[in-house]
Amino acid sequence: MLKRAWWFSSTAGALLLCSQGWSRPQDTAAPAGTDAVRHFRFDPPQSLAGWTLSGDAALDPARNRDGQGGALRIAPGGKAVLKLRDRDESGRVEFWVYDDGARPADPKARRAGPRWGLLQSDGRVLAVGILYASYLGGAEGYTATSCDGNDWFDKLSWLGIKRGQPGWHKW
Repeated sequence: MLKRAWWFSSTAGALLLCSQGWSRPQDTAAPAGTDAVRHFRFDPPQSLAGWTLSGDAALDPARNRDGQGGALRIAPGGKAVLKLRDRDESGRVEFWVYDDGARPADPKARRAGPRWGLLQSDGRVLAVGILYASYLGGAEGYTATSCDGNDWFDKLSWLGIKRGQPGWHKW
């Protein structure tokens, strides 16, 4: 079994980060009708205020991008959710994900790797991540999923985006 953590860096409904990850925040979309941009950082301890964490998810001041701030580390089975708005609306979300390039021994065995995306108020999720199955290339690229947050293999779209070199990637 592949055991790894992911780091996330995020920006803008609700932002959902699941299992196996790290992240470092960037710009976020402001509520409709405003031009303001919200920024989230993971360096001070209070930066997780407003986040709902479950499992192994915590700040990591040592993992940073371009020598700035820290990151949110989400280990296997962990989850982090940030409510962005009181209702579902359109907007723009940008964040950075650290992909360490790890691949399981059997990349065709069905399993969900790290995922990140948006969560609607009804529980539906639109996420991108590394999903493994006999018909997917999780070791080579990323897959988008539209699901109920439980069945990650419900509706899939192969993105054709290659998993580049290990490091930070902007989404």
